[in-house]
Amino acid sequence: MVNNMTAKEICIGKKGVCAHRGFSAKNPENSIQAFDAALSLGADEIELDVRMTSDGKMIISHDNRLDRISDGKPDELVSTSTFDYLKTLNIGINAGTEAHFTTPEEDFEKYGGKIILNIHLKEAGEDGIIVKNLSAMAKAGGFADMIYFAGSPNELAAMEKYAPEIERCAIQLPKDTVGIYEMATTYHCSRVQLWSGMYDKKLIEQIHEAGIRINLYHAEKREEIASAWNMGVDTVLANNTDVAVLARTERRRMAQPGEISIRYMQNYIRAKKGQRDTYEPDMAFVKLTEEVGELARAHIRGKKHATEENLKDTLEEELCDVIYYTLKYANAVGVDLEHWIPKKEEYNSSRYPCGIDFDPKDDGVNKE
Repeated sequence: MVNNMTAKEICIGKKGVCAHRGFSAKNPENSIQAFDAALSLGADEIELDVRMTSDGKMIISHDNRLDRISDGKPDELVSTSTFDYLKTLNIGINAGTEAHFTTPEEDFEKYGGKIILNIHLKEAGEDGIIVKNLSAMAKAGGFADMIYFAGSPNELAAMEKYAPEIERCAIQLPKDTVGIYEMATTYHCSRVQLWSGMYDKKLIEQIHEAGIRINLYHAEKREEIASAWNMGVDTVLANNTDVAVLARTERRRMAQPGEISIRYMQNYIRAKKGQRDTYEPDMAFVKLTEEVGELARAHIRGKKHATEENLKDTLEEELCDVIYYTLKYANAVGVDLEHWIPKKEEYNSSRYPCGIDFDPKDDGVNKE
């Protein structure tokens, strides 16, 4: 069944996960296995790369050279190989499995309309033939609004000329001499793909002010993913699709008003200002002990409570600081408190039975 919403409408206001070359961390990249896994995990998008063979057919491949991605020889290229020859190669050899090059035709038939397809064009083809063919195929299948093309300036120019109705994504590369904002606005892109480490909050705000959605290549760990989303990135491209989908699920669950988990706070603290934790364990410990001292002083001064107008020097402020730096220290020494607290409570209950089980999902537990 074809989804009638456009790619942009589906993603507006949400933090998304794009499976980079499918779920490529655990499957041969750009393979049916990787794409199936990404779909089953619940990724929002699948990114795939399109090239042209020597006999004018389209193939899904990131590299032009065949030796890294298949059992092809080091001097063999996608661009100088025939389609039929490429289909004999095993692209799963590095993963210890059997997999074969796939094609846009096969992928469109299998995934068209079921998931957003982020199609990275390594070339536009002579007279934009790749752009024309992909656009025609998507239109014929009724899911042109569920794909977008991504590329560098030469490819973007061809996309705008030969398929202006298909969304475009400007890709930032370290070698680029033109800025990503200028590239996106020149070719009227609805998206950009930033390169990890080549952006800041100011650039993100500038891009968003132009109404452009932001992808990031790439983020793999939960801390990196949380940091990118907190900075304003809309969709992360990840090889570890399972990690990214879990991070997205947790984020959406914890976005409910009033629900703050320990893990959310640890991730939030870790991701502040778009940086990794800046405290060494010793410094984090010093700050924690300092805040415990502040709490002691607040207690001795008369246990003053906060109001909506005044938080300074109150029990509420000092308790929040103690919690904050406890989590900061946990980050610094690599402790996931949300994982260990239930285990500690099980241990406590075994020694001092309290009559109830520790179950965060039990809404009926007496909270008084």
